[in-house]
Amino acid sequence: MTEPERDLDDLVGAAEQVREVYEQVPIPMASTAGPGERLTTSNAAYRAMVGLSEVIGRPADEVFGDVDGDQILTLIERAYYSGAEASLRAWRLRVGGSGTPLDRYLDLIAAPYRSPDGEVAGVHFSAIDVTEEVTRRLAAEEKSQQTGREVNHARDVMTTLQDALLPTDLPVLPGLDIASRSLLADQDAAAGGDWFDAVVRPDGRVALVVGDVVGHGVAASAVMAQLRAVLHDHLLGKDTIADALGALDRFARSSAETQGATVCIGEIDPDSGDLEYCTAGHPPPAVVSGSGATRFLEPTGAGPLATHGRFPTTRTALGLGDMVLLYTDGLVIRPGRSVSESTVELAGVLSEIAASVDPAAAHAAERLCQQTLDRLTSVTGYADDITVLAGQVIAPPAAYRTELAAVASSVTEARTELGEWLDPLAVSALDELAVLYALAELAANAVEHAYADQSPRDPRIEIEAELSPQGDLVCWVRDRGVWRTADPAPGRGRGLGIVRGLVDGLDISRHEFGTAACFRHRLTRSAGLLSGTHGRAGPPARPESDELFSTELVGDRLMLHGAIDVFAADDLRVTLNHHTRGGTNPLLLDLAGVTHLGPSGVLVLYEIAVFDGAEVQLRAPAGSVAQHVLEQVHLPYSTGGE
Repeated sequence: MTEPERDLDDLVGAAEQVREVYEQVPIPMASTAGPGERLTTSNAAYRAMVGLSEVIGRPADEVFGDVDGDQILTLIERAYYSGAEASLRAWRLRVGGSGTPLDRYLDLIAAPYRSPDGEVAGVHFSAIDVTEEVTRRLAAEEKSQQTGREVNHARDVMTTLQDALLPTDLPVLPGLDIASRSLLADQDAAAGGDWFDAVVRPDGRVALVVGDVVGHGVAASAVMAQLRAVLHDHLLGKDTIADALGALDRFARSSAETQGATVCIGEIDPDSGDLEYCTAGHPPPAVVSGSGATRFLEPTGAGPLATHGRFPTTRTALGLGDMVLLYTDGLVIRPGRSVSESTVELAGVLSEIAASVDPAAAHAAERLCQQTLDRLTSVTGYADDITVLAGQVIAPPAAYRTELAAVASSVTEARTELGEWLDPLAVSALDELAVLYALAELAANAVEHAYADQSPRDPRIEIEAELSPQGDLVCWVRDRGVWRTADPAPGRGRGLGIVRGLVDGLDISRHEFGTAACFRHRLTRSAGLLSGTHGRAGPPARPESDELFSTELVGDRLMLHGAIDVFAADDLRVTLNHHTRGGTNPLLLDLAGVTHLGPSGVLVLYEIAVFDGAEVQLRAPAGSVAQHVLEQVHLPYSTGGE
């Protein structure tokens, strides 16, 4: 035995005895050569954990793979290359074999060991079972949650306040796809100070804004709302973004609560891809190309609000398919990560997501926002509010144009085709309902009235729809006929009134060559406020094809299905008179299955339920097509059923 071996025996004990003790230690332990090329030692507890009887000499990725080894290998590599101990606390492991899977929690520790010359030779790995400790902590947390209902309720109120002060919708634009996500930090039952906005400027450029107010609670939310309102107002005018920030800075100086807030504005020209931006004390945006290449833009040198008052801007260019991501610092200040580590991790995640998504596919910005939050916060959690806002330069959609015969079936055909044209835009359900309702009413009017007193060889209606740079759907319905005199019968003429209430603008012009009706409606989609109770009931998704109008009697309930338009109104009138026996028999009219309720159908409901005084109750479930229309025309109804 050599001198060093005798010295080691004196210090550690005889090799044979050390091996016996190592084998019986209840803590799983193993060693690897290098950063994980192969296992050099293991004890019984470790072999039991991985479910293998022979591991010596096998590559580490084979051995660790059975227990979600990617994180373990990463931990070992970190210890090997840094030369310092690395750990992973309360790592969750699902075990169970043929029985019911159980959750075990382990503290993983990887420590480098060195050769006689001082170089790192490999890594010693151990796993300490802390399941009981973690289970007790989780149970205590569960009990705390049960006894803290009042606190949770207060947090819900705060979250509702936060959501009410932030944009609930984003504009749908022809050359720029916009998406956002917001997460409210779960602390102190308090609303936060993160905010965002997307403003379509008068010249068609789009300002994407993300800001952060110091602190939490009602005061921070109030400050956030003030700053957003002031900046939004200036961006609606002709101010440059530097001028708009200057006005915001002057406002911020008037109150101590607003001072120190940070803002980032990125103004995009969808036509050219030009991006002008300013980082007022805020993290700079990231630009992600369709191939996955990610770069962080340089800060512009502006400070937080109410500091030095200068707001220089910088320009860069975005190509077709490129995405720009604005975010608050909660995304890069996460538990267990330094800012530099989080920034590198963010760049890697953005690149991976972008590379996995076809840049030509619809709503890549939506997936980028959602998956970025999912992937970064699922590992570390988050301690501060997080807001992300993305814009992708896209090719504008082609206008919708068609010419149809002036017959009843063309109304359904046009509504179906325009709905299919709207589908890729992912507009809100209420906007889709308003647009399709307006189109159906105007097309039905043209079919019913334009050619009533004529017998042209080929009566036609023309329909055209396009998305304006400001995010308005502009739709034209034209005919070449001469409208007959309006029917003076009571209840007629409600259709155009309902259309005016649903859309943002309606113009009708008549001339010697026919009539042109044009409506304009701003299209939006949800802003993705994930933090709280935001959400409004909307109609269900548009069916792939409209059902023909039909009825079904179930007890004293008459179920209506399909589209009740001008061409189905007479059938409805006859059906209701039959089942109510001329208005003398009570009836519950269930409108849950109605896919379209036109003015003529509304008139029939008025006749039977109001004018005739029959005992007819209308049922329209919350969020249904019928409920939305009945609210507009003020017909009494219930949302529940018997």
